[in-house]
Amino acid sequence: MEERVPPPPPPPPPLPSPPQSNGQTSRVSSTYIVQVPKDQIYRVPAPEIAYLAERYQKPRGGEQVSRPWFTCVSRCLVVLFIVVLSLVVAVAVFYLVVRPAFPTFSVESLHTINSSRHDRLSVHYAVAIRIRNPSVHMGLSYERGGTAVLSNSNGNIATGKTPSFYQSSGEMRIIFLDFSGPAQVNKSFYSPRTKVGVSLSLSLKFPMRMKVGAVESMAIEVDVWCSFSLSSLVKESKVMRQSCYFDP
Repeated sequence: MEERVPPPPPPPPPLPSPPQSNGQTSRVSSTYIVQVPKDQIYRVPAPEIAYLAERYQKPRGGEQVSRPWFTCVSRCLVVLFIVVLSLVVAVAVFYLVVRPAFPTFSVESLHTINSSRHDRLSVHYAVAIRIRNPSVHMGLSYERGGTAVLSNSNGNIATGKTPSFYQSSGEMRIIFLDFSGPAQVNKSFYSPRTKVGVSLSLSLKFPMRMKVGAVESMAIEVDVWCSFSLSSLVKESKVMRQSCYFDP
């Protein structure tokens, strides 16, 4: 007779699931109480703790530290740059609109004036000077108190004063200067035999103001020096060559 195979054992029952509350798993929280002795509580961190805290608060090698003084210097530099840039723009606009320029001078003529019977010891001269103001929108005010000196290679011949007047922009004007000097300075210079090739020098020094609209600058001392040659000292004398320099 054949032997019967026993049936397999039944499967184990399923494990019970944990209890749930409102569809969520309950979590158990625990509270721990740590007791520290009173003598180990510090109002100020202990030295070793303070060292560690300071060490961890320092930035690492690749990090940069913001410095207040560096920020202040940077702001000052920015403000200074803006101020300088504004001044440069203002000066550029002023030169483009006003187009200031120095006046030009030239000697037109020189005449010897005969002395009177009561003044035989001095010689008088009348010098005509042409002044041109090439500025577009800037006037020039020539003040009183200026001096003028007429000289040659041997020294000063005569002295005079400069007049005061106002010259508008683009204006050309001729002024006359009166000079007087002693007749004994250089007799050969006054000799009638001196007919041609008389070389003279003229130097002027006077205060001048520049004016643009209603704005007027402070008075500045300017110097003008002219070197010229006359055909003769007679009444019909002509200026043969000359060169004038303006020094503000």
